[in-house]
Amino acid sequence: MHNRIYTHLADTIRTTTDTDVLPAVASLLYLHRNHHTPTHHHHQEGHQEGQFQEDTLHPHDLGTLLRLATTAEGPASARTAAHWAAHHPEAFRLYRRTETGELVAFSTWLRLTEPDDHHLTADPIVAAAWTHARATTPLRAGEHLAISRLWVLPQHRDTSPVLDLIQSRIIGNCLRAERMAWSYIAIRRPNRAWTEHLQRYGMRTIPAQPRLDNTPYTLFVHDWRAVPAHTWLDRMNRLLLGRTTDTPDPTTSDLAVLSQTEFTEAVRKALRQLPRPGALATSPLARTRLIADQAPQDPGTALSDLLRQAIDDLREDPRSAKLHRALSITFLHGTPTQELAAEQLGLPFTTYRRHLTTGIERICTDLWHRELHGADVPAHQST
Repeated sequence: MHNRIYTHLADTIRTTTDTDVLPAVASLLYLHRNHHTPTHHHHQEGHQEGQFQEDTLHPHDLGTLLRLATTAEGPASARTAAHWAAHHPEAFRLYRRTETGELVAFSTWLRLTEPDDHHLTADPIVAAAWTHARATTPLRAGEHLAISRLWVLPQHRDTSPVLDLIQSRIIGNCLRAERMAWSYIAIRRPNRAWTEHLQRYGMRTIPAQPRLDNTPYTLFVHDWRAVPAHTWLDRMNRLLLGRTTDTPDPTTSDLAVLSQTEFTEAVRKALRQLPRPGALATSPLARTRLIADQAPQDPGTALSDLLRQAIDDLREDPRSAKLHRALSITFLHGTPTQELAAEQLGLPFTTYRRHLTTGIERICTDLWHRELHGADVPAHQST
């Protein structure tokens, strides 16, 4: 029953409207109420009584917002808020007292697809995030990174329902994101409770600590390609059930994040290894989303089945029939040499080689598309 409730609530977060995200996340977090966290007012007085409400940024809010930022974190931090309000006002969420409309906090969720010198100069926190991402596992085509910032008046920084709302928005953003590579949560001098809480939920820190007003900020980071949302949720559920997340579990292992060049080379090598499923189990592809999306089975067998199906799929398109024949006789029939394969197909060797090369490129392209977008997204929807 617990698993069914947990799955239902997680699905609701992903599919509900933006307006209903916060109560949906609050319902999921209610299951974590017995776990010690620095914010747990939502179980007592926050969401139920509606003391605070979330709002979007309007032009007339800017002055109040910048005054709050200066009070909360200083003038340099306020300047970064002004910069992003001018360039990405849609990234802001404001938090007000329901009765009075008083602004007590605001947050941003910056969704960025490429580094921009103007932004990097204006915000050291964004610059640190991009430096980390590019030095670790860079973004691939169509991916983005997200950076979360929060400005909270001092009296609401500890156990406050305002922080509950901000946390719920962050979790909702993470679980609803499409093609997000990295998420970063920047917190000014986090206390031990906050650090342990975020690390418990799979957010690790990076060495760099950018400074604003000479105050260091800690960046908590998560790679959503290595640990996708469904895996992250499963780990959190196991935590609730009292199962340690340190125990290796093949169904929740971190995925490999390959560049397109690395991926293509791995596909080429795996095609040559098709007659040996045991060898395929050690392929980098066996730890990618490509295989994780398959039904649970031995990774080597799953990869073998996937490659064979990719070759067979070419037969369905009359324009690719010649590519299918070249790939099939070379990799599926185990023909000893390419010269013999060309002879059996009744083709000049140069023609056979052209068909084989084009066929391999087609397989690499098709599987790369599936790695990035999943099996259910047609190529015309991926751009």
